Amino acid sequence: MIFILFLSYSLLAQEKRKGETLFGLEVKALVPGKILNAGPISMGDDSIDVTVKSPNGYSIGMIVRHSFTKMFSLETGLHLTNRYYPVQFENSNKGINSASKIQLVSYEIPIQWLLYIRLGEQIYMNTILGISLDIFPTDVTVTEDSYAYIIIVDSWIQGSLLASVGFEYRTEKSGFFYMGASLHRPFKEIGNFSLSYYNNNSLSEYVNFTSPITGTYLSIDFRYFFPKREKVVEPKYY
Repeated sequence: MIFILFLSYSLLAQEKRKGETLFGLEVKALVPGKILNAGPISMGDDSIDVTVKSPNGYSIGMIVRHSFTKMFSLETGLHLTNRYYPVQFENSNKGINSASKIQLVSYEIPIQWLLYIRLGEQIYMNTILGISLDIFPTDVTVTEDSYAYIIIVDSWIQGSLLASVGFEYRTEKSGFFYMGASLHRPFKEIGNFSLSYYNNNSLSEYVNFTSPITGTYLSIDFRYFFPKREKVVEPKYY
């Protein structure tokens, strides 16, 4: 009898969340790291040395969350992501030593499942796993005095694996607050980074170095979900 009452209460509790849809905003701070070949990349010869470090940057966007039960939800949305790759270029023969950044812009459409673990009255731990549709609108070229950095993407639309873990504080009137960490891992290299160097006084002195880039990044994530507005039923007078 007690088991039946407990089962009934659990089902009713899950039904309370079933069909609930929330709208939220997300900001991600990209954190440089060496995990899963994220960087750095080194290339060159006896006189030229080029180092491309793992990207920093940010990602901002909106999220739509639909809850199927109190434990499982599905999320999607749209994000704008800016990866900034620090590049160090050195030519010992010419006495050139410069540092710059190359920016790669993409749009991300995530589709991910959430599993909640309740830790307290209003605190939950979220584990997230899914995929992302990444859109790269254009290649990138940065030209300096006698050399150029180029990123050529393999395809303007690519796929990635998403995984994250974090903690969420829920309130009825003020909304949900989330902080966590995530991994964005493309299924393959997103493209190639190239350095083209030439001597203005001698066109025959030209070199080109190319290396694939993974596009993988780690991030610290901040989310906010707006509180659900309850429908107010106006009384009818006859």
